[in-house]
Amino acid sequence: MMVKKRRKKKRIMFYAKKGEMERTDFDDGSRSISMTQDMQELLEEQEKSFVEKFGREPGPDDPLFFDPDVDTPQPYPEEKFTETIVESMREAGVDERLINAYKKTGLLVTQDNLDLMTPEELEEFEEALKSEKYD
Repeated sequence: MMVKKRRKKKRIMFYAKKGEMERTDFDDGSRSISMTQDMQELLEEQEKSFVEKFGREPGPDDPLFFDPDVDTPQPYPEEKFTETIVESMREAGVDERLINAYKKTGLLVTQDNLDLMTPEELEEFEEALKSEKYD
């Protein structure tokens, strides 16, 4: 007989700019985060864009964020995403050390999302900030 292991929950409350959010961490390393109104609106916009692009509702296997430059639903390429974020950060005058840390870790750490980060993620980001080498 196989016994299914229950995931233990640890609830953490934190505040974002637009309302209360809740993060639940599970023992298996996964986590869930409640959505703000802004997040919900973003998802609704993505769904509209998907329907406009592909002429149908998204299915369970379709990507949430898709590549608008292709004719079939494909995930938005990570390289394109990173390039877009880095370009926006530079246009906004973000310190090059922060840009480099983002490129190395894939993490965007701000006061608003600090509570979402694990200690390991924060350590990784801090190490990347200390790096003298810029990509």
